Amino acid sequence: MNMPVNTATTDIGSLPSDPVYLSVVKATVGLLLNRAFYGQIVSNLGTIILEDDSWCGTACTDGDNIYWNREFVKKHTKQELMFIAAHEILHVLYGHVGKLNRRDPDIFNMATDYLVNYTLVND
Repeated sequence: MNMPVNTATTDIGSLPSDPVYLSVVKATVGLLLNRAFYGQIVSNLGTIILEDDSWCGTACTDGDNIYWNREFVKKHTKQELMFIAAHEILHVLYGHVGKLNRRDPDIFNMATDYLVNYTLVND
């Protein structure tokens, strides 16, 4: 996945008042309080709110950060964002990042998403 460096919000001073950023922070705190395992891990990953959503229409991870599409976040509740954050965390924990190799990217994504969502729903 080619992730452009210049598409993320970089003005740290403006982030605390950004409602989208605050929604992600509330989801992170919700995980810390309700699903401590996931909350501990997500609090150690970077949070990047994307201003240019051309390469990520939802949320994704590179193993070090969770990238959030601004418009996608606006459409979801805190509970849904908590699930999405946990979903991204499991991609990291299962080692899915960087394992695409020569696999078909669409099939690989569907298969790993199925495993992650199955784990979360049945956890």
